[in-house]
Amino acid sequence: MKILAILINVICWGFVCMVLTTDGPPQGADILFALLPLVMPVLNVVVLRILRSPSRAVSLVAMAGNILWLAVACWLIIDRYPSHPEEGGLLAYVLILALTPLLSMVALYPGARAPATPRAA
Repeated sequence: MKILAILINVICWGFVCMVLTTDGPPQGADILFALLPLVMPVLNVVVLRILRSPSRAVSLVAMAGNILWLAVACWLIIDRYPSHPEEGGLLAYVLILALTPLLSMVALYPGARAPATPRAA
């Protein structure tokens, strides 16, 4: 599951970068909506792959970020998808934007659920 989550995070990050370069930089409050899908895939890959054994706190922060990302993605899909003009790749972008935080949370769950390791005295 971790490999699939890492793969979809990399694809999502690339997709978001491509959308930002073709549509131009976001304006106003859209900067915050563009920041989450740009930062969270990087954090997910760091926690899932680069850190050897991330602490429970780091996993919980990543889980909370993915929950926030999923909430923002759902709000954006409900608010903007119906009025958005039909373009090639829009449905794929919407699916990746919604599935990436879900798969990341499934992959992060064992690390967030693990009890904190006791420190030696």
